[in-house]
Amino acid sequence: WMIKNMMKAGFWGFGLFWHAMGIFVFSKKGPSSWESRKIREIMDKIDDEKTG
Repeated sequence: WMIKNMMKAGFWGFGLFWHAMGIFVFSKKGPSSWESRKIREIMDKIDDEKTG
């Protein structure tokens, strides 16, 4: 059972590694565009609350 658990951990680690690579390395937009979009969205919501 120990080998089975180690294999599961290895597969999870492998998948997590490639997921992170896809987000931070291979993505054209990257996390910075998501961050900018989210900040703009929150600022628009605050402006709407002030004017509305």
